[in-house]
Amino acid sequence: MKILILAQEYPSDGNIYRNHYIHTRLKTYLEKNIELVVLSFSTVNSYNFEGVEIVSESDYYKNFKGCNFDLVIVHAPNIRNHFRFLIKNRSFGKLLFVIHGHEVLFRSKYYPKPFKFKRGMFFPVINSFNNFYDLLKLVFLKKYFVKGIKKKSLYFIFVSEWMKKEFLKNVKLSADLLNDNSIIIPNPVGENFIENSYNCDETKLADFITVRPIDRSKHSIDIVVKAAEQNPNFSFHVYGEGDYFKHNVQPKNLKVFSKYISHSELPELLDNYRAAMMPTRLDSQGVMMCEMAMYGIPVITSDLPICREMLDSFNNICFIDNNKVKFNADKFLTSISCHKIDKKKFLPEETILKEIDLVKSVSQNQK
Repeated sequence: MKILILAQEYPSDGNIYRNHYIHTRLKTYLEKNIELVVLSFSTVNSYNFEGVEIVSESDYYKNFKGCNFDLVIVHAPNIRNHFRFLIKNRSFGKLLFVIHGHEVLFRSKYYPKPFKFKRGMFFPVINSFNNFYDLLKLVFLKKYFVKGIKKKSLYFIFVSEWMKKEFLKNVKLSADLLNDNSIIIPNPVGENFIENSYNCDETKLADFITVRPIDRSKHSIDIVVKAAEQNPNFSFHVYGEGDYFKHNVQPKNLKVFSKYISHSELPELLDNYRAAMMPTRLDSQGVMMCEMAMYGIPVITSDLPICREMLDSFNNICFIDNNKVKFNADKFLTSISCHKIDKKKFLPEETILKEIDLVKSVSQNQK
């Protein structure tokens, strides 16, 4: 079996964070002896990253144009690259679309406005252009998907029920069209969060940890700031890069470490804190939030439908109202204890292995 993966960008030695959720999947694909090639539209030079072969579009045409792929998997497709490529190469048989979020949403109806210091004088113009683009995008997606579904050549993976619901609403498709060709499979979590567990007894550096790019409003650093201001006797550590605190007051009990934390470093780092504060204004799943919950550290996150869908079954979660932030750190920390976590929800059998079963059945014409 040989599979072609289409991605806008892919991790490399110089930037390990680009679409890392795709790489997490493909490492398991390789372990299961699935032969694959990734076409990254953002790369100019082909390369190999941790055993995964990534090719540029020009190298694809040189070396793989005549290859008979059993399946093409399309992650977070955009019109500029993914669909342009698919329309140009109409000979592909079956296509499996993995829907992650913004690519199928009218973004301004979902994404919060950027923080004021990020908007700039041309923000209204850019926002209007994005709205116009999204209108055209959603019209195109409906036409393309309906045609492919009728030909029985398209299959879909949604990372959450919420994502599927919003996909249907935005693309304006009938749910009946996806009865036999779609499945809900969350993004897999890292093995180190499954195989290891939070150490309650480790000496703590501070009370709360947040790991976020701090300049993106959807990641809600302002909510972490409010929680810190409401709890001056507790310490908050934030790991992430950005200029937010060049434009906003930083509470004395909040310390920023301006760096990214690698996937492999995170579990050991979490042991140094009593709880993780991970509010959000928008997620189609929230993989890091799920990984922290799986690891077993108490997690404070936002009371949103997607967060409830992902984490309602966990006993180490506190949900807060984004619009009325009232967080009592003392009450939370004294009420929470180290529970044994039921890790079933994000085990490989419920995520990546289920995805691989689907990939095999579709590519072997069993669906």
